[in-house]
Amino acid sequence: MLREIRFSEGRNQDEYVDYGATRRQIQRGEHGLNLRLTSLFNLLDCHGYTLQEFFEDME
Repeated sequence: MLREIRFSEGRNQDEYVDYGATRRQIQRGEHGLNLRLTSLFNLLDCHGYTLQEFFEDME
């Protein structure tokens, strides 16, 4: 889901590093690997999503 959001925004992973996300966080989140909740919140902030919006889009 995070990868789809990034693609829809037309961005690459490097652009999110400027928002404070690490490349490792981005890759783990996009590949569905074990991700800490704080890392998920950080990535959602980069995308401008709330946790509720993120899960609504998954339905």
